[in-house]
Amino acid sequence: MTIYTPNIPQPGDIPSQSQDLILQNFQSLQDAQDRNHIQLSDVVNRGKHGVLVMPEVGSVQFPDPPTTAINEGGLYMGNNAFDNQTALFFRRENKTGVFQQTVKDVVLTALPLMAGGLFNAAGIIQGQAVYNMSNCTKTGTGKYTVNFGANMTSTNYLYVISWEAPTVSGADIDSGQAVSRALGTMNVEFRRRNGGTNQYFDPTSFTVIIFGGWV
Repeated sequence: MTIYTPNIPQPGDIPSQSQDLILQNFQSLQDAQDRNHIQLSDVVNRGKHGVLVMPEVGSVQFPDPPTTAINEGGLYMGNNAFDNQTALFFRRENKTGVFQQTVKDVVLTALPLMAGGLFNAAGIIQGQAVYNMSNCTKTGTGKYTVNFGANMTSTNYLYVISWEAPTVSGADIDSGQAVSRALGTMNVEFRRRNGGTNQYFDPTSFTVIIFGGWV
């Protein structure tokens, strides 16, 4: 692309002195418009996007995540911490939450990933394996309160819980489930049926993943 020179022409310039730079600036604007848009010569479709190519944000001009005001939303390309690849993100109005829309070439539009984390038996987040979860509090044997970084928009979210636990002789069924769901937290319990009775147990580690929650 040609170089764009700002502040041309200057108030005291003679047209013949700045003519080349003016033409170059017009060419730069034409190049920029044609990069993602239908060409201006297409009278029917001009003004529309042909494609939408967005570089990964993270600069003074475009911070990561971008700032949004009330009644604004921001769609942008950012870095996916799980595989260090560029991914599509959406930021809600007034800087109230960031939601990743793609993960490893999978589009999450139908059921967007809202939160996820890997925890040990004490409820401590393990490494960098966390998204939109601020912390997890152990409230008793087999009982945990997971706290989200940004609230869900409703309690109608889908959750998936998986866990690892040592084998116990005589135990035939382990279960992990959410016993209550709120906008900012979810209470999780792990139970084991052993000798005909239900007992709470601490898993070695567990994962909680939240999808949906838009309506």
